[in-house]
Amino acid sequence: MYAYEAFSYAISIALLAYASIEDVKKREISDRVWLVFAFFGLAARAIDLATFPTLSHFLDLAFSIAIPSVLFLGLFYLGFFGGADAKAFMCIALSNPKPSNSLPIFDGYLLPYYALSIFNNSVILSLSTILLNLAFNLSWLISGRPLFDGLEAESTWKKVVAFFTCRKARTAEVRSSPSFCAAEVVERSKDGASRRRIKLIYRLDEDDEELLPDSEYVLAHFTVPLIVFVTIGFLASLLFGDIIILLVLVIFGRFV
Repeated sequence: MYAYEAFSYAISIALLAYASIEDVKKREISDRVWLVFAFFGLAARAIDLATFPTLSHFLDLAFSIAIPSVLFLGLFYLGFFGGADAKAFMCIALSNPKPSNSLPIFDGYLLPYYALSIFNNSVILSLSTILLNLAFNLSWLISGRPLFDGLEAESTWKKVVAFFTCRKARTAEVRSSPSFCAAEVVERSKDGASRRRIKLIYRLDEDDEELLPDSEYVLAHFTVPLIVFVTIGFLASLLFGDIIILLVLVIFGRFV
């Protein structure tokens, strides 16, 4: 591993960790973080090209940066993640377009477009929130408390999805904490009748406070910014490689 590669990995993790803290606290990341990230990425690529000044190496880097970046922009415009997440992945692609030959540290595999392996890890790790919701809801039911009180009229499939994607939280906490978004609201019909409904899809910029039921606890989405999983996914890629590739090998390796 060259010194500029190690420096680029260290700077990337430091900036991603800072961005994660900012996003958890404020649900907003300053564009200055991405400008600094891009500056160091450009500096690393300048050193890279000075070390290996060949056309083939230049083209290899260009494709390794451009192809993931186009993919991330497309996912952003399709609404799969926010602008900050797209900027983070594009900065990663610029700063770390290809994995070092000495990575991962332990046995594992990485895609030739390194940012894609980090993206894979981020997606897989973000699914851990499902396990957390499952454990929380099972604990809630074991304690003898109803999970869907006031929502008995909702369809079974909605309740099943909500069981894995939502959890009970104090209404006051849902109103005040950026870590929660309402997963149930009160809808009122034209004749004045009201009904509590499960809300499986949410947007962070929506304000449903006035629609929350008048109860101590409500169903809520516990939200962890994707950038947190990007940071952890980057670290995991350095240690173990691409988690999806590892899972595929573990599950299907014996058939190959």
